[in-house]
Amino acid sequence: MPKASRKQRSTPASSVSRRPDSYELVSVALFGGAGLLVSLVIVLIRMNGLL
Repeated sequence: MPKASRKQRSTPASSVSRRPDSYELVSVALFGGAGLLVSLVIVLIRMNGLL
């Protein structure tokens, strides 16, 4: 009677490489948000005539 062979699943390389991508996305989002905040502050200051 033949026995069924069991295949071991290893962690795919793509799941390991997703973490640096997410960190890169977070850093881009933070810098983009900071840039938008600075632009908004400059526009508000110019509307008030301070610059």
